Amino acid sequence: MKKIKGFKTYISSFAISSVEQPVISDMADKDIISCKYVPLTDTWRTQINTDKISKDATYHEFTATFTDCINALQIADYSIRRTDIRFERYAKNFDKDMRLNILLISLFNIAVNETGEDIAGIDFFRYHDEIASISASNKYWEIWYHSERQDGNSNIVKTCLELRSLNTTKKGGRKPHELKKLWFKKLDQIPVIYEYLKIRRFYAGEDYMCNKDLMKLFSKADLEAYIEKIKAAMNSYYR
Repeated sequence: MKKIKGFKTYISSFAISSVEQPVISDMADKDIISCKYVPLTDTWRTQINTDKISKDATYHEFTATFTDCINALQIADYSIRRTDIRFERYAKNFDKDMRLNILLISLFNIAVNETGEDIAGIDFFRYHDEIASISASNKYWEIWYHSERQDGNSNIVKTCLELRSLNTTKKGGRKPHELKKLWFKKLDQIPVIYEYLKIRRFYAGEDYMCNKDLMKLFSKADLEAYIEKIKAAMNSYYR
């Protein structure tokens, strides 16, 4: 597994769509594979959670697993509809890491939903300063973050950031590595929006949740540095 400054990077799950009904054994592990019929499109959607198979697979090993799964399902024609790529690492500050990712996801929400409401549509959960989870999405894209303090060590927290392509408009879908440039474009919008909100706040007196609470803690450079780490990890994984 290739790592960039502590990141463990891997594809945690993917989903395919097919006209043919997949062949799934009654003995198949339901935590790994699930399938449902979609009446609206008259297709079958199959999701495979590859993180239940291995979290240490390289992209080359993932593609081999993917091929094995398709062969086992006995599908001649399919399209990839969803791919989730996960970045795991251990951090030393629960609150700081959580707040940085809230800021990232709040700004991402503006980018993908084309709204000035940075908190609308965001799902946030926090439990007694031990667990935090936040996500934002539209029909096509989602970023999900989860952090949890490690037992016996209040200073160490395991964090997980997941970039999810939920639905592709390209006929035949997109292979996971083809999503990299699209994600880079989305991520690069985030510091631009940060700067835009700062200008609006200064000139128009408008305020937002991320301005009020988080922009004082993190600069545009902080965001750019974090995003570059994510992009570097993705580059390393897909090469």
